[in-house]
Amino acid sequence: MRKIIPAILLFLLLHQVACAQNIKHDFIIAAGFSSGDGHSIRPYPPTNGINTPDLNCEYYFSSAFSAGLCGIYYHNTFKWESNTAVNYGYKDSWEGFNAGVKATFHMAKLLKINPRYFDVYVTAFGGSRSLTYWQKGINTVDPYSNILDYKIRSFSAGGISGIRFLCNRKLGFYAELGFSRELFINAGISYNLAKKKTSK
Repeated sequence: MRKIIPAILLFLLLHQVACAQNIKHDFIIAAGFSSGDGHSIRPYPPTNGINTPDLNCEYYFSSAFSAGLCGIYYHNTFKWESNTAVNYGYKDSWEGFNAGVKATFHMAKLLKINPRYFDVYVTAFGGSRSLTYWQKGINTVDPYSNILDYKIRSFSAGGISGIRFLCNRKLGFYAELGFSRELFINAGISYNLAKKKTSK
């Protein structure tokens, strides 16, 4: 009995993975964290802040091609306090987002990798980028602290190569390497909203 139960669980797991390949009409949502948005947004490392969360969705027009929407949010700060002057210092803050569209080519079959287990892909993306920077004094009123404040709105474009492990038809985990003006990495989880398996 002790051998039968693990064997049954293993069979069910392999069966789920065997049915995992993404196909036409699948709709995937994915969320994760990124090292950045591919742009340099600060001249020095932040002292605190949050990792850059990203959210995207895509519709499969075939098992080899999908397209959808993507977005990234970022917020970092840098804090400096004088070691000699009392109650003197400043805090820099960067906040912004990217929102755009993406198109993905899935090439597991082309590379002769089993698409039931892995989704190997390259993605091109483009969209709008917004960044706001502001500075304020710490423990003091500095009338000149906002002189350097600025806002940036620009077009962002780049490419991503990635791999996703398919646990089953619904759930997957992905890792990506991307480039816009700088290299960045993404990692996260994906979920298939398609209700049933349809034709390829």
